[in-house]
Amino acid sequence: MFLAGVSAFLYSNKGRSQSELSFFLVTRGIGLILLELTVVSLSWQAPFAVVQIIWALGWSMIMLALLIKLPHWLIAIVALGMIIGHHFLDGIELSLTENWRPLWMVLHVPGKINLGDHQIRIIYPLIPWIGVMAVGYLLGPLFLVDHKARQHLFLTIGSGLVIIFLLLRYFNGYGDASLWTTQERGAVYTGLSFINTTKYPPSLLFLLMTLGPTLIVLPLVENLSGYISQVFIRLGRVPLFFYLIHIPIIRLLAIIWSHYLGNWPNKYQPNLWLVYGVWISVILILYPLCYWFSEIKRHHQNGG
Repeated sequence: MFLAGVSAFLYSNKGRSQSELSFFLVTRGIGLILLELTVVSLSWQAPFAVVQIIWALGWSMIMLALLIKLPHWLIAIVALGMIIGHHFLDGIELSLTENWRPLWMVLHVPGKINLGDHQIRIIYPLIPWIGVMAVGYLLGPLFLVDHKARQHLFLTIGSGLVIIFLLLRYFNGYGDASLWTTQERGAVYTGLSFINTTKYPPSLLFLLMTLGPTLIVLPLVENLSGYISQVFIRLGRVPLFFYLIHIPIIRLLAIIWSHYLGNWPNKYQPNLWLVYGVWISVILILYPLCYWFSEIKRHHQNGG
């Protein structure tokens, strides 16, 4: 979500007008929303529509198309207000105003919306994510400064976010309704409790502990080369393609496991190593497909 905002800035920096950027964001956003409600939801084969990250990306792009018309200082206020201040909305109870509940789920609280015989499950409320994309757009210019200055800026900002996270989390202060506690099973489980923050919707602490390290790592891996870096580059060039095909592949693996190997779910026991194995297997299956599609995309962009 953050890097989508950065990409929006870089797109506009190639000589495109504000109107062109807004048109691109709106049309791309509508396309992503339609993909979520059709292709992605059908891929899950659930008895209801599931709206997740693609939905949130689409709506965030549409909202960013409006926000970019504001002065940057006002965009910053709106974005940081969404990220830092959305917890003040946690206590609002809409049980007496049922007509507003669907909108509230779309904006702030995950839940299910009933539409006659159909149901939509909202997993990614929009308010914090719109702010994250807007912050990415505002920090886009940092990606154009020289490497040494960029490295210093990213390390400084990222380290600052991590320090703020550690302080807020240690004192169980503002930023996440899920408090950490000392665990009887030892320091490892206490550490897991410490980083067990809320993602749906993303709490302030969740965003601090993910965006902070991301900004620290970005300049450190910028000059990596070799086969491993090429693997990440290939996957990173076709993110939507990767997302759209990874769900059917995982479902296929689940069907194979269920019917031929493990009699899942009746006798399934949670196993983290099995999860890692499935993750690696999916990557191995997807990489040749992503490589193939990235070559088609590159050939098309070069006029072939």
